[in-house]
Amino acid sequence: MSYNPDSGITSSDWIASTGVDARITDVLDVRGVSELKDAVVQFATKLDFESVSAMLVIDKAGGPSEFVTVDNVSDRYRTLFNDPSRFVNPVMGHCKLHGTPIVWDRETYVRGKATDIWEAQAPYGVRCGIAFALHLPRNLHFFLGVSRWDDLPARVEHVTQLVAELQLFTTYASEAAIPILKPRPRGPRPLTDREIEVLNWTSNGKTAWEVGRLLGISERTSVKHLQSAMSKLDCSTKLRAVVKALELGLLS
Repeated sequence: MSYNPDSGITSSDWIASTGVDARITDVLDVRGVSELKDAVVQFATKLDFESVSAMLVIDKAGGPSEFVTVDNVSDRYRTLFNDPSRFVNPVMGHCKLHGTPIVWDRETYVRGKATDIWEAQAPYGVRCGIAFALHLPRNLHFFLGVSRWDDLPARVEHVTQLVAELQLFTTYASEAAIPILKPRPRGPRPLTDREIEVLNWTSNGKTAWEVGRLLGISERTSVKHLQSAMSKLDCSTKLRAVVKALELGLLS
């Protein structure tokens, strides 16, 4: 169950109904990048971590992924982190491939044959920490990592509690962050004549097979044109794509 800020119900009322710690769900109230940064920094500070990074990764077909980050690290460390070598960083590598949290320290980098990366980041207080990534629909990924100067607690129970809080906070933070960090499209990319034809017949209730027969193309090609039109219009269903195309005056 997710919180909808447009529902007329305040976040505090919703939180009370779920029983979730308010210090974790306060992030649902943020509006804008500055407030998002304050929320993630406050969360990290409460858990005794000096540094925090929240990052939205947007995968793009046929092109490089886009990274939008909110953090409280120094400019020098940010330059280091933005270096392409981060892709061999064992922490980022784990988060890229898995949906489970990782508790890391120097030994994590030693095992990953990346001790040089740890030694480069350690002077900035990024010596040990916890990181977690959510792999979401529509080619989106949300990463949240916290780090500190001092060693992590020796007691496993304490570390387990920190991991649980980070994992839960990341879930709520992603809902708040995606509308803020995801770049807004400047407008739909132009549709080809064939894509408009396919949408036109689709709006008349024709199946992909029927559209293919009408246009003299295969069913598979018909589906590809429809999917391309949906992508350009930023729509997840063919019905929404038809409606949007009608709104834009693209269909007759």
